[in-house]
Amino acid sequence: MSIKNLYTFLLFVLIFANLTYAEPVYRGFQIGTADLSDEEILSLGSEWKANVIRIQVGNDSLMDGRTGADYFQMISDSLDQVDLLLPKFDAQSIKVILTLYSPPGGFQTRKAPSHYAMFSELALQQDFINVWELLALRYKDNSTVLSYDLSNEPALRKSLFNRNALTWPELVKDTVTAIRAIDPVKQIIIKALYGNPTQLRFLPKIKDPNYCYSFHVYPDNKYINQGINGNPIKHNPPSNELILKNSFLPIHKLLKKFPKKDRKDVCFNIGEFAVPRWAPKADLYLERLLKLIERSKIPATERQPATKINLQSWTYHAYDESPVWDPRGSTNPNNETFPAELPARAEVLVKYMLKNQ
Repeated sequence: MSIKNLYTFLLFVLIFANLTYAEPVYRGFQIGTADLSDEEILSLGSEWKANVIRIQVGNDSLMDGRTGADYFQMISDSLDQVDLLLPKFDAQSIKVILTLYSPPGGFQTRKAPSHYAMFSELALQQDFINVWELLALRYKDNSTVLSYDLSNEPALRKSLFNRNALTWPELVKDTVTAIRAIDPVKQIIIKALYGNPTQLRFLPKIKDPNYCYSFHVYPDNKYINQGINGNPIKHNPPSNELILKNSFLPIHKLLKKFPKKDRKDVCFNIGEFAVPRWAPKADLYLERLLKLIERSKIPATERQPATKINLQSWTYHAYDESPVWDPRGSTNPNNETFPAELPARAEVLVKYMLKNQ
């Protein structure tokens, strides 16, 4: 091959590479730790083809008001359950993301907008850092644990915030520093407040080679919350345009913190997305959503060009946690049993998880 032809070939390769979009590496589920059977774990790997599981550390029903020794005992009990699961996931070649579902003190209020007690009581913020030091010491050498997800949906209501406390971005920085003193390698996942993509822009730019920004994808509350708390079941799936506007376009504002040449390398993780089992056209919604997720591209706006992103993983909420969201559940709101055949929405998830092979 002549030098001229070689140059033409390499130029073509570079142009083509710039137009393609890397797909996620990890696809799987979020789970709790209780009552997950060996049969279900085997199914997650062999049938669903999941290669990552996001495990909730803590206990949502027990965490509110729990502090000090009682809090750390609750976390210890949860981690003992995690330790039983890790070798079973490893046998299925499934990696694990540990997400702190229960911060010290839990919720001060769950009424929207909810608020974590640690943003009102300063001592609880040190406990938050301490619990992550505990996790880092425990799992830094465990190859099954892929990432530390600092908080599921950090909650801070401005009217309840203690001005002497650290803001969430400040607490993130201190927690990352503490973890890195123990574990300099494992990936750290940083969540936007409430998991809301519009809050991504407030997260700090961390000087660390192995961290990932995270958000949850719930682009249309009317669609996602139908059939819950008396809401009528009548809404069709949101359009592509609405999904992009509410869940993906806000990423542009975070990326502006980075030099243009580095933006394609900024890591992202989608910690949650879901659909209630009875939602109309749930399979269409998941197909529409996952097609956009897998494309890993943020469309252009009037001020920002289209941008490809490094979307490393996604996890569906949730497997074996709630009959509302479990992908195996019947579409009949009054029937919580699992039908013999997978519902259409579950087949969509399997279709995309097959890419893990």
